[in-house]
Amino acid sequence: MNLRERPIRSIDNIFNIALVNWRSLINSEKAMSSPSLLGRSVAVFEVMLLVMGGDYLWPALYHYTHPPLILVAVTASYAALLYGFARLASRAWPLGTVWVLDFLSLQLFGLVALRSMRRLKLLDGALPLPLKLALVVGTVGGALWLLRRLGKAYRVRMLNGILAAGVMFTLAPFAAVELTAETRTFPLRAGSQAAPNVAIILLDELGDAASAPIAAALTRQGLQVRHKSLAPLGANTVNVIPALLTGRDFSNAQPCSLSAICSDTNILDFSRMSSLEPQLDIIGFHHPYCRIVGLRFCHKTISPSFEDPFVWFACSMMSSAYRRPIGLCDRRLLTVSQMNAARRDIEQAAASAPFWRQGGVLFVHIPLPHPPGPSGSASLDADYAANLVSAADYIDALSARLRVAFGDRFALVISSDHSLRPEVWCPMARYATGDCRLRPEFMSRQVPLLVATPALPPPLDGINNMFEAADLLRAARR
Repeated sequence: MNLRERPIRSIDNIFNIALVNWRSLINSEKAMSSPSLLGRSVAVFEVMLLVMGGDYLWPALYHYTHPPLILVAVTASYAALLYGFARLASRAWPLGTVWVLDFLSLQLFGLVALRSMRRLKLLDGALPLPLKLALVVGTVGGALWLLRRLGKAYRVRMLNGILAAGVMFTLAPFAAVELTAETRTFPLRAGSQAAPNVAIILLDELGDAASAPIAAALTRQGLQVRHKSLAPLGANTVNVIPALLTGRDFSNAQPCSLSAICSDTNILDFSRMSSLEPQLDIIGFHHPYCRIVGLRFCHKTISPSFEDPFVWFACSMMSSAYRRPIGLCDRRLLTVSQMNAARRDIEQAAASAPFWRQGGVLFVHIPLPHPPGPSGSASLDADYAANLVSAADYIDALSARLRVAFGDRFALVISSDHSLRPEVWCPMARYATGDCRLRPEFMSRQVPLLVATPALPPPLDGINNMFEAADLLRAARR
């Protein structure tokens, strides 16, 4: 043997050994790339959609930002696209099915772990993006290295455990509602036949100092007005309405089922709330009022959100990883046409309620003077001023119709959930590029309580919300 050939043959041997080992690895992985593994990959995809989209899908169903069937169809469409991609990938690269399955399983594990810690207040949700990436890369990289050294049986068991954890994480809030939600009554006492007919109007985002046009509209209709300034029960509608209905703190409110909202240990399930007043009509948005038991009439309009549910879903997924506003998502939020349509729908439903024929109590929650404005300007001040005019016109027309329908046997109660929130609106694309300066009366942090009747209403001493005011009026006129 020529000594010069030895290195070459040695290299050939090393190459052949490596090739045999690589083929063996591929064959073993191909053996695992069966239809069952493809099915598991799709299962992981779908559970990831539930875990990632849970922060958005459940609130969308609760707030009724789109019809539920459309939301289900959109979610199923994305799952079908992922399934098709997985099938194509498995045919083109059988080995990739196993690797992708391992990677997605670990991603799902990381999602469930991080969100569980946030839900339990063990981790601050405002982690900087570089730290998030470092945690994900480090965890997934180390776990992938470990998985490469585990046998098939251990990997399948681990995957089943991760899938079960993802499903349990998604369904945990629903279980909490079913096990712990209390039965409640709507905070309005039943009235007698002699009680006056009362319209309760919640003008969304009306500050106390900005309510002068509303009071002026009542005065123009010849009504006597009592006014009281109140501190809001929360920062946003999602916090205030549950607090108003229960008297409890909902500062950390998050939808936790299709009809329930949770804040730490406080839960309000609208489907477990009943009305003592049989002649109560409710028209509103943003909360599932129509789940309340015992209402005579109810109408809930679609809450303004993204115009296109497919764009909404894509933006929700992107926001799961990166919370800052994304250009397209920010521009498509709360379109003027949607807001105008919601206002018209609420006004029309309120106008056709049985209240006008049979009397009783009418409760209307309408997004006025809630931005954006009717024409969608680039100035928050101009939009809010225009919406105040619209709100005053609505109250003026409502007051006139009350007098025609009921003579002097009526009362009108007007309040709000919170004042104008420049900290929410000014960063949005609609106003960020324009002028976000506000006149002083629009900066009030209090909310008004206005009570109007043909005769002078009773004093509002000790009255802290609109429902207490309505009970006072109905008791005083029996």
